[in-house]
Amino acid sequence: MGLNVLLLLARPSAKGREFEASLRPAAEKGRLETFTDIGAFEARLRGPNVPPALGVVWDPSPEQLRALETGREQFTEVRLLLVLPDDAAETIALAHRLRPAFITYVDEGTSDVLAVLERLAMRGGGPGAEAV
Repeated sequence: MGLNVLLLLARPSAKGREFEASLRPAAEKGRLETFTDIGAFEARLRGPNVPPALGVVWDPSPEQLRALETGREQFTEVRLLLVLPDDAAETIALAHRLRPAFITYVDEGTSDVLAVLERLAMRGGGPGAEAV
């Protein structure tokens, strides 16, 4: 079963585009939709999803994490995976407020995220599916 992956490239970069390309195989039987605007990403998360859907946020700033927290209650049915820029105390605290299924870091590469996506795809990916 493929996943419908909604990817937010919060701060687009060459590394982010490489990350996006690495996600395509995990979503090959589903869809991969990429956003660079938080408002459009949140609107899509609140909109009609074809389950299972998963939100992945790449390289968000603290301000962007705060913005996502504001709307989190409106898209509780979507699992979030966060790829954070650093492990600063503020970044980690803001990230945990979003209740993500998984957290990793930009500098750690894509293998952990891809492994989590594969597990979620096998289990259906919904809110009750275990990530790790």
